[in-house]
Amino acid sequence: MLAFRAPVWRRISPTYGANYRRLANSFRFQVRRGICQLQSVDKFHKVRLRFQDDVKRGLEILVSILREPSRAEQLRELELDCTPCDMIRSDPYEIRPTQVLLPTEDLQRLQLAVRNAGFEERGEHERVLSMLLQDVSEDQGPYGKYLYFQAQALAVMFVSLAPRLESLAFCSLGLQHRLETYVFENFLQRAIAEKRDVPGLRNLRSVRFLDSIDSFMNGGTLYWDYDVHDCLNLIRELPAIESVRFDAIKPNLDVGTWPPPRSANYTDIMFYHCIIHMLYEELEVVIHSPKRLRKFAWTVGGRSERGGDITPISPVFTLECLLTHRHTLEELDLDIQGHAIFREMVDEDPMFRQDDDNDYYDDEDLDKWKAQKKEIVGVESPAPDCALRSFPNLKHLSLGTHVLYCYARGFGAGRLKEPFSLIDNLPPRLESLRLYGYGLPGELPHRCKDSLDLEVEAQIAALLEQKDSKLPSLKVIEGIDTPIPHGCSVEDCDRDPHLLWRREDDE
Repeated sequence: MLAFRAPVWRRISPTYGANYRRLANSFRFQVRRGICQLQSVDKFHKVRLRFQDDVKRGLEILVSILREPSRAEQLRELELDCTPCDMIRSDPYEIRPTQVLLPTEDLQRLQLAVRNAGFEERGEHERVLSMLLQDVSEDQGPYGKYLYFQAQALAVMFVSLAPRLESLAFCSLGLQHRLETYVFENFLQRAIAEKRDVPGLRNLRSVRFLDSIDSFMNGGTLYWDYDVHDCLNLIRELPAIESVRFDAIKPNLDVGTWPPPRSANYTDIMFYHCIIHMLYEELEVVIHSPKRLRKFAWTVGGRSERGGDITPISPVFTLECLLTHRHTLEELDLDIQGHAIFREMVDEDPMFRQDDDNDYYDDEDLDKWKAQKKEIVGVESPAPDCALRSFPNLKHLSLGTHVLYCYARGFGAGRLKEPFSLIDNLPPRLESLRLYGYGLPGELPHRCKDSLDLEVEAQIAALLEQKDSKLPSLKVIEGIDTPIPHGCSVEDCDRDPHLLWRREDDE
């Protein structure tokens, strides 16, 4: 094998001569210096690939792992946060002369590792090696194109080598379009579809899908169009997967394949600062996808919608979807009151009811999904009350004050006559309660100008007075003494830039 590969590498990466020895010794010193820092300062528990220094350090870590494979067990978190400019995202990689020259033994180790990662054909093997061996300290230009390719290739290598990897974060760009540009996602798709035994996928528990903070088209102001359902399909069968998270996105209506109901191994689903349309099946498909659901979080706000619109959200439909997991749900975080229409909550206006004869998605895949749902989930008789009291194991609850009131009261056949006792209709095992918007201006549901006259303040006062006797497990209540603003889409980014959400690691 080495005899076959040698001519290729003499062409794209000289491994002889004085110039090679000079550059190899220089890189060897840099790598040794990096290893020394890792040994004396800290172990590489987490690798983030975003800026030039991150990618350079990533290459140093990769070489150190190849020299001492047991080092790969140190890596637990990997974040690929490097995306190309919108205008060049479909541009293929053009092989350039190698700029980082490794000692012969290191080069041979790298060649073997690339093949073991699944890049065995000569063209793709050569392309990935070329990506890895570029000098990112050089000027990358305004778009960082080659930096992006090298970051992807490094991410591939880390996933293929790190057996104790637990957390992965990356921006999904190419799940529906398998272009050469998306090396990392193509690697994941192929490895998962072929059920390869990839070390970094064995114990992967958490996947976070990042928004693209490098997009010129978005600029960090709009909800990012995302292939949510394709993302879920990608990871749903990973053996150790527990949680999936999305930030600042809205589901793309161009769905590839719907994740089948009760098919996913993850138990925690989180949408933070996201918009999900209610008139389509997006939310229902997402909530029905796991075999069991332990945690569900959905918050809105921090981004603007095109045209300054405010997408209406149905708290009733959301609760109806969650009922399918009512026996397993332990954590519920819904900060959606700023987009809720009060008529639907208070008067149960049917404007958001799903109509099977008038679906937005009219395709065979969705019909197949509905048939699967009916077969797997079935129809319960009698149907559970659409209310919080139907969730006996709920321990941690975060809601807007008016949503809390209406969820405790219930909807449809399970709706209680008013007045009723809020505390008597909360889940019996509740341990913590967070209230969004309590006591703040604008805490009413979206476009609700008048008071709803629900006596929320009196209900909260009774809750505080009686919680020790009626809910002995409830030890934490947030949002009363120190109000917590509820989320809402930013209607004017130019006027209110301070309302825009920024990722905690944005720089």
